[in-house]
Amino acid sequence: MMATARRWSPSSGLILEENGRMAIRLAPLVPPDAPADPWSVPAAARAAFKWEPARTATLRPTELASAVLAAFRGAVGALAEL
Repeated sequence: MMATARRWSPSSGLILEENGRMAIRLAPLVPPDAPADPWSVPAAARAAFKWEPARTATLRPTELASAVLAAFRGAVGALAEL
């Protein structure tokens, strides 16, 4: 079973973890003018992806890029659902 957790702090941003490992992190690049509205400023997104070695070895670069974009889209969607 996959355990999912979401954490928020003004310094770290919004973090989604799966089984204790970071899946995605959204953090403000500059402090917001209003602390109650932290997403009124640009944010940086950091995402982690895991792949089976055989899958990576068999995918063409364009297929791997498509898989990364799909995984990122899924991570952002999961973050929005929590």
